[in-house]
Amino acid sequence: MRVTMGGMLVVDGLAAPVRARPPIRSHRNLTAQVSALLGTGRTLRWVHPHPRVSRLVCLWTGNMKWMGIKSCYKILLATRSRRKASVTTKVAQNKWTYENHKAAHGLDKLQWASIRRIVGLNPWGEQLLYRIKQHALSTYNPVSAGMSCPHAICVRVGKVDLFQNFWACPVAHRMRQELVPK
Repeated sequence: MRVTMGGMLVVDGLAAPVRARPPIRSHRNLTAQVSALLGTGRTLRWVHPHPRVSRLVCLWTGNMKWMGIKSCYKILLATRSRRKASVTTKVAQNKWTYENHKAAHGLDKLQWASIRRIVGLNPWGEQLLYRIKQHALSTYNPVSAGMSCPHAICVRVGKVDLFQNFWACPVAHRMRQELVPK
């Protein structure tokens, strides 16, 4: 169920939306409308007024206000955040595996804590390395107004992706040889 901006109560599974009378303007009105819609045979325990967990608020239940503990909210938000981050990481790892197995293996071993320990690397460099690891860096080149390698040697390369820009490109290869001590 959801309430539109005009106070319309929309119930999934019903052919036509139910017009709330009076229009829903508060959580108490919403609770009354939903309990009236359910009828006398069912008990309404609670109504969550927003579909996003990050929008949790205190609800009225009966004659008493339910006070949620902040730690419960934080646990719910952290759980969802961790789940979403693990899915994002797996998707990025699959993209790197598709492009090159060796690069994927190396980036899989690279942890955020080890990126933070690189001496002389500023926050921008840390973010850049992490975005490369997460496959979250755009290959858009404003000079050529398209997806291309920023180096002049690679102008005619057809397939341009992060692997091309940071591993296959001859300029990037030379930079790695100079910057990474043996």
